[in-house]
Amino acid sequence: MPYESHPYVSEPNGDAAIWRFMDMGKFRDLMANQELYFRRADRFAKDPNEGVPPEEWLRATLKLRQFVLEDEVRLNHEKGTLAQFREASYVTCWYLYTHEDPEMWREFAPYGVAVCSRYDFLKEALNSVVDPAHMGLTRYGYQPTDPYNLTQFIYTKGTEFSREQEVRVVITCNDPVAGNNRHIGPTNFPHERPLKANRLHKWVHDGKRRRINLKPVVNGVVVSPWASDKVCREVEDWVRFTNMTCGATRSGLRSKCFPSPKQRANVLSNSPPRG
Repeated sequence: MPYESHPYVSEPNGDAAIWRFMDMGKFRDLMANQELYFRRADRFAKDPNEGVPPEEWLRATLKLRQFVLEDEVRLNHEKGTLAQFREASYVTCWYLYTHEDPEMWREFAPYGVAVCSRYDFLKEALNSVVDPAHMGLTRYGYQPTDPYNLTQFIYTKGTEFSREQEVRVVITCNDPVAGNNRHIGPTNFPHERPLKANRLHKWVHDGKRRRINLKPVVNGVVVSPWASDKVCREVEDWVRFTNMTCGATRSGLRSKCFPSPKQRANVLSNSPPRG
C-alpha cells in the first residue's frame, strides 16, 4: 500500500539519519528474515499509557469536572475507548541520530548493535507494506492546544522519554471481530481499560512482522562500545553473508570513558549507604 503522510505527524528532512538499537538476538532475526517487527502499542512495557493522553489533559480538553459523577464516567469511557483504539496500532521505533548517546546504548543495546539508515530510505521501503503506514517524529508532552486526534496520540509520549528522540513507524491492523465497547462491564459502567473478560481474540498477536527489501534501507551497522570482539566478528559476518553494501564498525565512543551497565551496577552495589 503506498505510504501516505498524516497531517498531525511531523517529519524530518529525508536525509535525516536514523538508528535502530537492538540486542544480538533481534539483529540476527532482522538479518536472517529481512522483516521489520512492529510491537502493538498497548504491549509496550516501559509506558503502559501509550496512545492514551494524561488524565489532566483529557479533563481540560473535554471540560470534565472533577468529582462530578457524569464527568467521571465520561472520563473513564474516553480512556477505555482510546485504550482499545491503540490496540490496532503496531509500532517500530528508531532514534533520530544527532550524536552517539551512551545512555541510549545502555538502555536499548548495551552489548548489541545499532542498524543505521536514512529517513527517506525507510519511508520508501514502507510502500511495499500491505497495511496503512505512517512515519514521523514523536512529540513529547501534551499542549492545551493539541487536537483530539487518535493518530497524534500514538505519536505523543511523556516528557520523561524526550531523550529517545524517537522516529516512529506505525502500521494499522484492526481486529475485524473486536467490539468497540470491551471496556464496559455487565452493569454498563465504563472502565479505563478493556476488561479481561473481553480480551482480543487469541489470533491477535502482540506484534506483527512485515517483509521489506532490507539492502537499500541499511547504510551501516554500528557495534556497541561494550560488545566483545566476538560480537564484532559475528556482525561483520552477517553483513557479508547477506550481501549488504554497507559495512560494520565499532561505536565511536570509548568504552573506558563510559561504564557499561554491569560496571555501573557493581559500583552502585559497592557504594556505602547514604545518611
